Amino acid sequence: IRKTLLAPAKVDGMDLAMHASVGIAVREAGDVRAVDLLRRADVAMGEAKVTRSGAQLYDVQRDEFSRQRLRMGEELRRALGKGQITLWYQPKVDAVTQLAVGVEGLVRWQHPERGMVPPMAFLSVARRAGLMQELSEAVAQRAVADAKAWQRSGLGINVAINVAPPELLGGVLLPILYDLIEAAGIAPHVITIEVTEDTFLADPQRARDVLLDVRRHGLKTSIDDYGTGFS
Repeated sequence: IRKTLLAPAKVDGMDLAMHASVGIAVREAGDVRAVDLLRRADVAMGEAKVTRSGAQLYDVQRDEFSRQRLRMGEELRRALGKGQITLWYQPKVDAVTQLAVGVEGLVRWQHPERGMVPPMAFLSVARRAGLMQELSEAVAQRAVADAKAWQRSGLGINVAINVAPPELLGGVLLPILYDLIEAAGIAPHVITIEVTEDTFLADPQRARDVLLDVRRHGLKTSIDDYGTGFS
């Protein structure tokens, strides 16, 4: 299966190569549910991705961490529906005037049992569980709501949010963000979208079109981690 997937595919005159990670689970005597086999295969696939081995046989010795990760994915799915995702704001200071000119929203998960969970502990889980779109929407909603509240209190401050390349280029998140800004009645330039350099490497023409669209809608953009990659 993997050999077939790795074979170049011709699309619109271009040869495209895909990579695949395969997780393998072998049925044991006590197995009576397909879902148990699928779960073990999923764990093995995760190991294949991490080790870049291509294909990985399920190993019970490596299952505990993956079991916790799968559990965290389900907890995160529920957290998104319960409003447990919040933002901590890091000030941006003008180097000349030494005045705070804006803030950057850093996502946090207010877990009911574990307390405040930092992004490094759950972003990869969100990506693997297919929750990054929902997580990005939750961040956008929180940022726009806070910007509106600050504007009402007389504090006109710019709010920046990080948007990962798949969500920025996917065509779903930005229209939602535009609608949130319009519904809140705030000026678009109050919101800045921070993008990483790999956004431009992934699909340069698409990235350019998206950034021009962002500018047409009046939002600001900035490059995060500038100089660490493409530059």
